[in-house]
Amino acid sequence: MSSDAAPASTRSVDAVAPSARLLTDTVGRHARLGMMGTGLMAVGALGVGYLPERAALASWPLIEQLRTTTPGAVFSKIVVAIGAIVLLRAWLLLGGDIRQGRILDRRRLNQVLLAWSLPLLLVPPLFSQDVYSYIAQGNLLRLGLDPYTMAPSAIPGPFLEAVSPWWLDTPTPYGPLFLLACKWVVVITGEHIFVGALLLRGLALVGVWLIAQYLPEVAERMGVNATTAVWAGLLNPLVLMHFVSGAHNDAVMVGLIVAGLAMALRGRFVIAVLLISMAGAIKIPALVVLGFVGLIAAGSGASLTLRIRKWALAAVVCVATFVVLNLLAGVGFGWIKALGTPGLVRSWISPVTSLGVGVGWLGSAVGLGDHTEGLLLILRTIATVAVVAYAVRLLLHPGQRHPVRAAGIVLLLLAIFGPVVQPWYLLWGLVVLAAAGYRRRELPYLIAATTGMVVHGLTQSSATSADVLQVSDPVSAALAISAAVIGILSDRRTRTEILQAGEHWAQAHHLTLHLRHPHADAMEQHPSATAGKMTPRERP
Repeated sequence: MSSDAAPASTRSVDAVAPSARLLTDTVGRHARLGMMGTGLMAVGALGVGYLPERAALASWPLIEQLRTTTPGAVFSKIVVAIGAIVLLRAWLLLGGDIRQGRILDRRRLNQVLLAWSLPLLLVPPLFSQDVYSYIAQGNLLRLGLDPYTMAPSAIPGPFLEAVSPWWLDTPTPYGPLFLLACKWVVVITGEHIFVGALLLRGLALVGVWLIAQYLPEVAERMGVNATTAVWAGLLNPLVLMHFVSGAHNDAVMVGLIVAGLAMALRGRFVIAVLLISMAGAIKIPALVVLGFVGLIAAGSGASLTLRIRKWALAAVVCVATFVVLNLLAGVGFGWIKALGTPGLVRSWISPVTSLGVGVGWLGSAVGLGDHTEGLLLILRTIATVAVVAYAVRLLLHPGQRHPVRAAGIVLLLLAIFGPVVQPWYLLWGLVVLAAAGYRRRELPYLIAATTGMVVHGLTQSSATSADVLQVSDPVSAALAISAAVIGILSDRRTRTEILQAGEHWAQAHHLTLHLRHPHADAMEQHPSATAGKMTPRERP
């Protein structure tokens, strides 16, 4: 079914101007509800968002009351919790209407993204203060220091005000392109740290724009229903919470990955490799996608020799890209040694870390001594080797799995089985898998994971805590759980979208979640051939 088609009953509405439709029709209803949610989050961010003490905004009388008084803090936490749950509710209901065929034009969903994002653009970041670490690292580079060997704490002053204590004394694991961007943000904004954070949010929004621009293209070239792909990937509440509000550099990384995959499917191999290399120069995990871009370029059923040639060319382009960026940034390849920085802390939502800490605790309890650090090293090594081995297997024996889907799976596994798991890490794979097409039986897991990570973000529990079971803010945890129960599970429609998602998506036979051209294998050998009109059919 074409995503651009519209039933006769909606043609009169579609004839109305886009701005008017946003106020009157089904899409507009979801846009307003989600905007109400992010609007509440924005109000709460003024009170509990991460804001440097010296920021001019912090001295405004009303905001000062929200930030410095107990009633103000409690009010802010309540409205953030309510707002995020309202956003989640809007996303679930939007998915229900897409599933039932009420929303067919994926281009209208860009208006929803804009409406949901607007309230968050100029308020302090929520759910993480990593953006201030970025600024402190950019300041090191501005001063001619090496962020790969020196920590932000080496330069006392205003740049440390809002940096998380976990990252004060650790070198950066980020690539030269991102450090260069951070340096120029500091050059432009100086000691106006909050303004710098807003500029870095603008950079994150570039990543979100890249996803909005190229995710539908990748989906359509894959024969995937683009409306469902945009809902599952771009409009996911985690994107709003962590890419827009949190301003994480993962947004740019994922945006460049999706753009690179689109170029690969167009047959523009070198441009694709360049984009993926730039993504790796933001965060290194993106480089695993290069292997799958090589598979796309080689084509389905290509010989190992041809694949190796494509991988070799990709490696040359990637190394050249890093050399140029290193020279521009004035750094070397120190990020290789700094890759272990995230593992210096313990993430309780990391299965590997939780297992290691749990076994270590049991060992101590029965008198075997505390061997937690050794267990963590062993388990993390095993997990990393296992994921890399699985990626190599997919590259050497791809079978019928499309390289785009394989790339999404590997990115998701890297996030889940890494030493530290943050909710925004999951978006590495979730967004790419949305472009590749979730199968009906997979969508309930996406919905459950998204719901769980939204609640996790609201609990303010430390994903990088010394105690693997620590919840740093019991008040926020109670508010988050209460808001989820009242706002989601107490309502029949949203409760159904979560608890009966598998059954309902399985019955959506009118909605082609994943389409397959009868001659898809031939087209995969020549990616540019997919640009033409397809007559798709459902893949079993």
